[in-house]
Amino acid sequence: MPFGNEIMKLNQGFFTSLAKATNMAALLFCVACSSSNPSTGTSSAQSQAGAADLTHPCSFITQADADTAMGKGASIAFAHNPRTGYDECHVKGNTPGLEEVIILLHRTDLWDATKKAMVDSNTGVKAVSGLGDDAFEGRAIGYNVRKGSRYTQVFGVLTNKDAPNDKATRYLAERVASRL
Repeated sequence: MPFGNEIMKLNQGFFTSLAKATNMAALLFCVACSSSNPSTGTSSAQSQAGAADLTHPCSFITQADADTAMGKGASIAFAHNPRTGYDECHVKGNTPGLEEVIILLHRTDLWDATKKAMVDSNTGVKAVSGLGDDAFEGRAIGYNVRKGSRYTQVFGVLTNKDAPNDKATRYLAERVASRL
């Protein structure tokens, strides 16, 4: 019964991709939540206070940027994620297959560890040229860009279709990087 085997292969591929995406998200969460240096006594609250000093991620894009990336009438909304302690910029679209893109600003001291964990592993993440001073990209983690002492992440939710997601996240990453 070839049809049944094709469905099994499709489901197996989906669950394998889902597991990889979940592992990458968990790794990023762990890196983002780790304290700076336990030997200095720096608390997690102090580390997060340093992240709060950054300019809000929504300030790096305009309504015109959101409309170009996500379709006319896109919305831009601030959100604070209490789980991670990060301020987030949620850009919601009106283009079929393109639900939402999220923009974050990370602490720059996380760059080296995050890049090493993502690019030097078997995650499908690759280095990207033409964005900031250094950048890498993967479907589940979006575009991660460092420019000077700033580090941003622009990623689409996993329900976005791949082609419109890549176009929108790349465009918004370019816009944010140009203003870092």
